[in-house]
Amino acid sequence: MEGFGTQFQRWDSTTSAWVTLAGVYDIKPAEKTVGTTDITAHDSPSKYRVYEATLKDNAEATISLNWDDATGNAYDVLDADFEAAVEMNYEIVFPDPSASTFEFLGIITKVGTVTPLDNKMTAEFTFKVIGKVIKTAGPGVIQ
Repeated sequence: MEGFGTQFQRWDSTTSAWVTLAGVYDIKPAEKTVGTTDITAHDSPSKYRVYEATLKDNAEATISLNWDDATGNAYDVLDADFEAAVEMNYEIVFPDPSASTFEFLGIITKVGTVTPLDNKMTAEFTFKVIGKVIKTAGPGVIQ
């Protein structure tokens, strides 16, 4: 499956609806990680370290967008979220036949811009994911 057609959405609590942000051209969903604790003891097998799993983390998600006021001003919407410094609901909608999604609660932790001499201006937003990402296989089907 190709990624063309993937959407990045933000929950708008005033309209109680997901709003697609225009101009997004790159989406990197959060990578899942798990911490470890070293539990190596003097009697560990073969003189290799031994670990056990600890807390899970969804780390960070990032999106890149064309910085173009004519495309719905997604930069201003997300920059307002950054300035508010509050948890918001975001969603990635994939272009598969069932419109699978990754929904997450996040805080925007970084805003960056690129202004090259001979190319488009872009912006990148980094989201710290809070808790577990909810994956669905189409509308309302949680996996």
